[in-house]
Amino acid sequence: MPTKRIAELAGSLRAGRCFWLLFGLSLLIFLGGLGSREIWSGDETRVAGISAEMALDNNYVLPRLNGQPFLEYPPLYYWCVSGCFRLFGFTDFASQLPSALAAVGGVLVVFALTRRLGYGNLAALLSGLILATSAQYFGNGRICMVDMLLAFFVILAIWAFREWIDSRGNRKPAWLLLTAAALAGGIMTKGLVGLALPLAAIGSYMVLENSLISRRLRWKWYAGMLLACLLALLPAAAWLAMLHDTAGGSAVHTVFWTNNFGRFSGSQGDHVVPFYYYLEKLPTLFLPWLVLLPFAGYDAIRQLWRRRDEKLLYLFCYLLIPYLLLTLSSSKRQVYLLPLYAGLAVLVGRWLALALTGEFAWTRRKWFERTLFWAFCGLAAGFIVAGIGLALWGNCFSFPLLSALAGFGALRLIKRHLKPAFGCFLVALAAFFSSIDPAIQSPQDQRESLRQLFQSCLKGMAQGEQVYLYQPAERISGAAMFYLNREIPVIREDRTRWPQSGTILLIVRCKGKTLPAGLLASAAEQVFADHYYVFRTPAGDLEHLITQLKELGV
Repeated sequence: MPTKRIAELAGSLRAGRCFWLLFGLSLLIFLGGLGSREIWSGDETRVAGISAEMALDNNYVLPRLNGQPFLEYPPLYYWCVSGCFRLFGFTDFASQLPSALAAVGGVLVVFALTRRLGYGNLAALLSGLILATSAQYFGNGRICMVDMLLAFFVILAIWAFREWIDSRGNRKPAWLLLTAAALAGGIMTKGLVGLALPLAAIGSYMVLENSLISRRLRWKWYAGMLLACLLALLPAAAWLAMLHDTAGGSAVHTVFWTNNFGRFSGSQGDHVVPFYYYLEKLPTLFLPWLVLLPFAGYDAIRQLWRRRDEKLLYLFCYLLIPYLLLTLSSSKRQVYLLPLYAGLAVLVGRWLALALTGEFAWTRRKWFERTLFWAFCGLAAGFIVAGIGLALWGNCFSFPLLSALAGFGALRLIKRHLKPAFGCFLVALAAFFSSIDPAIQSPQDQRESLRQLFQSCLKGMAQGEQVYLYQPAERISGAAMFYLNREIPVIREDRTRWPQSGTILLIVRCKGKTLPAGLLASAAEQVFADHYYVFRTPAGDLEHLITQLKELGV
């Protein structure tokens, strides 16, 4: 595959066509088959439950989990999911849709950021595709969690500020307002981290650019960023004022101090791991593009050192400074790195475009071209085999067969018609990713989803039985609200709200416990994934059942 032909193809690409192509592929990747996988027990059921309670009670100020205030995050993501519930009903598709749309938006913003940095249409298209198909970004783009929306707002803030410092004329204030809106969205999604990550990247860039490259103080940049931050805090301040009126000063203290500074310092005690945690996890999170990252990083560092390229400096500040900030934080999870994958995608997309078009100084160009040709053919053949296999093995035919047919078209066209061949290849790639949920993930619903458990409860409720929770975790409380659409009472030690009559369905988690045969006999339903049981017992025998569970250490 001669790089000269690819360079000619890259020269014929138009920004508008690339944008709409990337938009269509992103929709296929993130919305194709969305909802075929049920939400799984864990963060998804908790977030879906909080959002369902908002939609049912019309209380959009105070997030609640089974009737209890839940102030871990501000409410923006819950607002989005509850809005989808109102439009599409309480379905798995509706709960996952905000993350999918945020993922599509993030891909398109990366396209715009890459072009703004001057890397061309091919690099912009590749950067968007690399981000969409990287392991963790793709995975979190199809689940009900707040982190994808945060990633979108961080990427948006990085791009909007870059547009602001580069723009001239009447549009300049609009870009600053967009920067402020993106920062406000990040704050209202996950707290002050939505401000801290882009502010750390942009602030470090301003200091380094002023001191090392331009060697002059650009005070307008600092004034503009300060104004954007102040504007970004206004929506959060308004929400905190309403929260104070609704739930009091202790709720505001929990939101502002405990869940921001407490998590960073480790005093909150959530997800506290060693400082090298991300170094261990990063290699698996940017697959399959991690193999290209050393080449892209080496070339970018070399160009930054030789040319003092301020655009590369902007990119490295976006990557490294927020990463150091997240590393210093005591609370760490893999998903916290999600906003940074856009920078990695731009870095790799920039280098890959240079390599494909022959602008990268290869010492063995013919060897590279042959390797590129056989890699293209191998991947296209892989899409054919994988598509046919998933169609036969999984629960979905349309997307796997589309991937196989497009892969076949890419193989047929590659020697004579390069542009259609690349088009078929991209369709095959997007269709393959759309096949993952319906063909690979959905068969695991029986182990990971709590739907079966609550369907059993719904049958009992239809017969007049009462459902109660015993020592519920957040995931089961959220699942109860999502599946049953009502608050479920909890059995407590002080005997408040204990039932006095009727048949009781008691939901209990018995992980790591071996239940005696007599206790198992009273279990109406059990879900092995999280070891949840539904025990059916008369109200008069409830105390005896609780005693047995305590003896088992439940």
